[in-house]
Amino acid sequence: MPSLVVATLLLELVFRVVTPANDPPLPSFDETTGIYHLSTDRRSGVATFGPLATGRARWRINEAGWNSPVGYRTEKIRATSDGSDDRCGIVGIV
Repeated sequence: MPSLVVATLLLELVFRVVTPANDPPLPSFDETTGIYHLSTDRRSGVATFGPLATGRARWRINEAGWNSPVGYRTEKIRATSDGSDDRCGIVGIV
């Protein structure tokens, strides 16, 4: 019985320190718009994958619920210095 307790404690130590647990962002569904995005409850973390969690990816959720390091701004950005709202978009294939 004591060997079972010691083995359990050693395995707990290995899985807590050596192999970090997967911490993916939590999904969320906005029923008013019908759009799937990520929950803003947790803003950042590390997702692990692969054998023994060798692959690690950092994630950050912005204010709008998207995985992006850039914050989401709702105010309109003026394209010209004179205050006009003239914009030009160029679309093409390279």
